[in-house]
Amino acid sequence: MKFKVSAVGDAALVLLSGDIDSDIDDVTSAIDAAVGTKDLVFDCQDLRRINSIGVKGWIGAVHRWSQARTLAFRNCPHSFIDMSIMVPAFIGESAIQSFHATFKCDNCHREALTLIEIQDRKATGTQPSVCGKCGGRMLPGVDLESDLEFVLNR
Repeated sequence: MKFKVSAVGDAALVLLSGDIDSDIDDVTSAIDAAVGTKDLVFDCQDLRRINSIGVKGWIGAVHRWSQARTLAFRNCPHSFIDMSIMVPAFIGESAIQSFHATFKCDNCHREALTLIEIQDRKATGTQPSVCGKCGGRMLPGVDLESDLEFVLNR
């Protein structure tokens, strides 16, 4: 996994890319060195895969970071939300600010990702939209309801 750090207010914005895998301990140590004690906002849009070794190391880092600062996650891919539902320690008590959900056209069956944003325990972006290909209705996938239940009830 790779990362890049920038500022967002008083917090550090950590852009993550690649895989959460066996190099996770080195990466999280490097994040520690780069951000100091600032609150952390992780942008997960460019994460690809998560494996079991990565999960173990990531949980340890989230636990360590959560002791002294606030954590939040945004632009989470569906696999990240799935892992967080199956293994709650994966994000601890952190907030999910936004995640990607699959919507599917009820006419041509085209799929598209839609960003669901969370603010004050309310979600935006969950309504059906119009398919850019055929004009049909883009409806949320089967996982959206359970994903929202998890994210909104944290």
